[in-house]
Amino acid sequence: MDETEDTVRQPTQFDCDMTHAGRNLWLVKVPISMASAFDAAEEGSEIGTLRVYEATADDEPPRVAIRVAPNVQQTAQQLTGSTVPSKLDLVLNKEAPCMAILSQNKEGLESVLEGSVGSKYDCRYRQGARYDAFAANRQRQATTYQQSREAQKKDIRRFKPTMGVRKPRNTLKNIRMPVEELKHKLFDLFGKHEYYKLDQLHALTQQPKTFLRQVLGEIAEINKTNPHKNMWHLKADFKHY
Repeated sequence: MDETEDTVRQPTQFDCDMTHAGRNLWLVKVPISMASAFDAAEEGSEIGTLRVYEATADDEPPRVAIRVAPNVQQTAQQLTGSTVPSKLDLVLNKEAPCMAILSQNKEGLESVLEGSVGSKYDCRYRQGARYDAFAANRQRQATTYQQSREAQKKDIRRFKPTMGVRKPRNTLKNIRMPVEELKHKLFDLFGKHEYYKLDQLHALTQQPKTFLRQVLGEIAEINKTNPHKNMWHLKADFKHY
């Protein structure tokens, strides 16, 4: 008599675990410094406390706040040099994207559908000492960079062109600053004025137009209606920064 054995097929990279497909998830946009600290946190460690308050009116969403764990604040300071406030408010964004969240198991062989995004929130800093320190640090970083640029300009030697000798090019304008530094510079500029022309931003940042337009496309968009037609302004996701 032949004996048959049941075989269990091993998961592959093409399989997807649908156990949690019905879960309703929140998509929360956090500052870069906080996201870096979250990524560096040890698995299973506490990164913060979420608090949901009772709604004050039937037609208003409940207030949501997050208290950041001290170890996350320390890690953010070490990794990025930016101060993260201990308390932040989460503001509901009514335009929640149609998005599903996927992950992989530890072996990296099987995908896991963690759920779908039901609500999207943006972090908003509370006014106070922590916020003042955060804003002052961003201003200090921008000032330090500007001073460095001015020092570079002073060190440039100028040559008088002669017959048969090509005038050396001033390559300072072609030097690209790091992307994150340029974003901080743009955030500071948009904090002063809501709309800019590309030529204005080019003059204020001294960055190549192609590179500037590429970075702008990540955080800003072109207004298509009067009275600020064809001018750049921050995307809605970044207007709290």
